Amino acid sequence: MPRLFDPSALFPDRAPLAAVVDAPGTALAARVRRAREALHAVHRAAWLAQQGRTGEALDRARRALDLAPDDPWVLWATRRSDEHLALLRRHAERAGRPGPWRDLGQRLWDRGRHAAAADAYRRALELAPDDPETLLQYGTLLWGPLGRRDEGARLLVRFLETAPAHPAAGAVRRLLGAASRR
Repeated sequence: MPRLFDPSALFPDRAPLAAVVDAPGTALAARVRRAREALHAVHRAAWLAQQGRTGEALDRARRALDLAPDDPWVLWATRRSDEHLALLRRHAERAGRPGPWRDLGQRLWDRGRHAAAADAYRRALELAPDDPETLLQYGTLLWGPLGRRDEGARLLVRFLETAPAHPAAGAVRRLLGAASRR
């Protein structure tokens, strides 16, 4: 990784200090490199699996886990979803933003854990009450899998109020319109 500035050039007698100062940058670069390699290994594993080369696919998946054992997306892609969900939950608790809670809600929903997904979406909504994506996803979960149509409809109406031009707005209008005609 090219360095923008080399402290040892300015202070040759302090070269060991420059190495200490640069250590965090070097560690970060190494971590980014490992994450990139892990992502490549995951994609390659998926391709190999599609080709029916399962032994090679498993080797690539193991390689991805060796490179980035704590990366939530590597865990998800390698079907270690419980570990993935635990990491996402910890990230959401630390982040203080709706996005990680929304991601967790979507992953829980994907796993059929609807009540836990609703809790994650609720927490995302507490952090950003007018976030269109959260309103859409949470409202859809309440409307559909959880069967709580009144609550879902309220959130979907708020979604339409906050993001009338959203790509999903037309489908939501049709859904709510069809429901009101029943």
